[in-house]
Amino acid sequence: MDNDRLLNLLHKVQTLRIAVEGNKAAIALRREALEKELTDTVAATKDLEVLLKQEEDGLRMMAVVEYQETGVKRFPGVEVVTAKVLRYEPAKAFAWAKEHDLALALDVRTFDALAKAGQVPDIVQIEEQPGTRIARDLAPVVDGLMEQLKEREKVAEPDGQPGIRGSALMQEI
Repeated sequence: MDNDRLLNLLHKVQTLRIAVEGNKAAIALRREALEKELTDTVAATKDLEVLLKQEEDGLRMMAVVEYQETGVKRFPGVEVVTAKVLRYEPAKAFAWAKEHDLALALDVRTFDALAKAGQVPDIVQIEEQPGTRIARDLAPVVDGLMEQLKEREKVAEPDGQPGIRGSALMQEI
């Protein structure tokens, strides 16, 4: 065996092992820092998601209440949608289905479709149940509302009182 060649290969292996270990240590340090950063970011995101859900729920509730009071379904960035909710006693519905030769077991899907179409007698009560849709991109809506509020601030009311500046809406914004 050639000692010079052996020494050269051993030196290369030793140098490469040191380089690999150095890189692994650097990766471990970066991974630890990244995991800490991600842990903080994940926790902050979960907190924000909780707050977001609370605010969205409040916005939905406000829109539904306004709809129930006024009948208006569209608001900037929010739309109230209604769904028909059927309430009936399954035994009465099954009796009706048997009487009309629909099935030996109540086909709920067919029965509900017929009820929504008004083809079932008074054993079913249909009520409109409001829900809401919030626009995905609220930036244009908020910008537009802020612009309207700014314009209203500039104009004094006829009685000399300031415009919308003192209103609850402006304070919320």
